[in-house]
Amino acid sequence: MEPKKTEKEVQQMKQQLESMREDHERQIRQLQTTIFSMRKREKELQTQIERKYQDLKNGQGK
Repeated sequence: MEPKKTEKEVQQMKQQLESMREDHERQIRQLQTTIFSMRKREKELQTQIERKYQDLKNGQGK
């Protein structure tokens, strides 16, 4: 039995886990930013659609 090697392996696994956690948190932040941007764009498009609809309704859109 080699307890030191086992301890070393456990430490490596902990480091890998921490690294994965950091990567996932970074990916989550990137996705949150993407979602925010997409929602902002969606609102802009909705506003454009509503304006265009009002123009058409008022006979101005040709």
